[in-house]
Amino acid sequence: MKRGWLLGVLGLIGVAGITVLLLALLTNIFERKQEARQAFVRLVDVTEDTMDPKVWGQNWPLQYDSYLKTALPTTTKYGGRGVGASDGGPAEQKLGRDPWLKRIFAGYAFSLDYRDRRGHAYALFDQEATRRVTEKQQPGACIQCHASNLALYRFAGKGDVQKGFEQVSGMPYRDAREMKDDKGQPLVQHPIACVDCHDPKTMAVRVTRPGFIAGIKALKAKQGIADFDPNRDATRQEMRSFACGQCHVEYYFKGPGKIVTYPWANGLKVEEIEAYYEREGFTDWVHAETGTKMLKAQHPEFEVWSQGVHARAGVACADCHMPYERVGALKVSDHWVRSPLLNLNRACQTCHAVSEKELEARVLSIQDRHHALLQRAAKATTDMLDAIVAAKKAGASEPALQAAAAQHRKAQWRLDFVAAENSMGFHAPQELARILGEVIDHARQGQLEAERTLRKRQSLRADGDVEVERRVPGVAGPAPPLDGARPRPRDVEVHRHDRVHATVADRAAPRALLRVHARLAAARLALEEHAADEQVWRDIGRHHDPAPQKGSAVSARLLGHARVRQAGLLRKVDGERLLGERRLGRCKNQQEQNRRAAQQRDHNRSGGRVHGPLPTR
Repeated sequence: MKRGWLLGVLGLIGVAGITVLLLALLTNIFERKQEARQAFVRLVDVTEDTMDPKVWGQNWPLQYDSYLKTALPTTTKYGGRGVGASDGGPAEQKLGRDPWLKRIFAGYAFSLDYRDRRGHAYALFDQEATRRVTEKQQPGACIQCHASNLALYRFAGKGDVQKGFEQVSGMPYRDAREMKDDKGQPLVQHPIACVDCHDPKTMAVRVTRPGFIAGIKALKAKQGIADFDPNRDATRQEMRSFACGQCHVEYYFKGPGKIVTYPWANGLKVEEIEAYYEREGFTDWVHAETGTKMLKAQHPEFEVWSQGVHARAGVACADCHMPYERVGALKVSDHWVRSPLLNLNRACQTCHAVSEKELEARVLSIQDRHHALLQRAAKATTDMLDAIVAAKKAGASEPALQAAAAQHRKAQWRLDFVAAENSMGFHAPQELARILGEVIDHARQGQLEAERTLRKRQSLRADGDVEVERRVPGVAGPAPPLDGARPRPRDVEVHRHDRVHATVADRAAPRALLRVHARLAAARLALEEHAADEQVWRDIGRHHDPAPQKGSAVSARLLGHARVRQAGLLRKVDGERLLGERRLGRCKNQQEQNRRAAQQRDHNRSGGRVHGPLPTR
């Protein structure tokens, strides 16, 4: 009896316990559903003018907490601040790690200071601390990506963001940075903030940078989509990449107003952007060593990602760099924007059912190969710079180096496009390998062009140093000046139509031949500068002066055929010189015959008594 009573009591306790557990579970489910139904609670109102992310953090503490972590130092094998780096100063100097960067940017602000990336929390601080700003005058256009700027644009444009953007872009950087509102409050105080990517009313992802809105509209127009507005027409998944593409892109400052412009009217590939710049006639700076007009790539992550397999698969920037995480019933996007290598579990394994070790090995394999190819391309580029500099020191003119300069511009634009992109090849390995292959090709072509020009210059200099006695025996003294608007008789005239003409006076054949040699050297130099590597002299000897001058001068064919060989070496002109010397001989023979005839006449008149017998020849 007692035993049955005990079992009954235990049964009641068990049922009560199970009931309590079930109630607790149901209560938890209900609470989580309520959490999911209401993702946040508005404790404060935020508007378009709320630039401070701390205020937003009162409503969205989970996102704000992760955003604050962008101030933490992070590092990977090929990026970040470096192991053990202090958080109080700028990131590692790229110019020290890769000295070739300083060389390719000679004469540009990036040769002064070029550092690794840091988190969004430092976007404004690093911009103001770099020597590119402290030692060089920069426009207010830089603020478009380095600060939370909507309040500034609205104030400057009197409510019109686009007008304010255009006005601020043309200001000196310091003036734009220190602008204040009517209450005396600074308009620029924070780096990248919540309002730049989120609608304060709905928290929907949006784009706010005027440069991106115009750029993506031009890109979509090329694709056949007219009047594209990303905030109206883009999908939510597209917006998770467009929000990043507002700043992580290639851009330039257009015109005197320094308007931030995205060169996407032709497309996003490196050669399409290059074609846009060529059409616009744009140049960032003139290279200090070579004098070539150069282009500077910025940080084209969006363009390169667009060419990769992840973009084609519909994977957005935020999927890897801001992956979702579960916090209770909430799915929160991680605002600690960083390399996926530092968060493989949530960044990669959501799609790839592979161990973290294997995933990391795959990524590093791609990056290692890319880095090796990048260094090869950089070596080819610096070799090209060496060759162009050597040719300039030897006295090569700008027209003579025009072909090398064209290759320099193409090679370095592509090299910089790859080096400035921050994924070390991972965003689009095949596309970047293709571009680096073109870098090596253009750089080596430019090197060969410069070396050809140098050899031609050295050959011409050697020809010009031949002594007069060696060229024309018996005639001393320097060559006559080669200046003059119209050559006189006995001179050689060099036409731009790739023809060389000569008229020689009978009474001054030695001096005329001297001028022929001097003019021949000048002709060869002109042809080398204006028609290298082409067949430029055609049937010179058979071409007569179209406008012969009056007088005792007669035309003489002194020059034969000559070609510029593909290797860049001019053929010897011994044949031309021989023809001239034969003409000189004929002139001498004529003079000797005239002298003998005169002596014969004198001899006949005097009966042979005055001058004696005629001399033998």
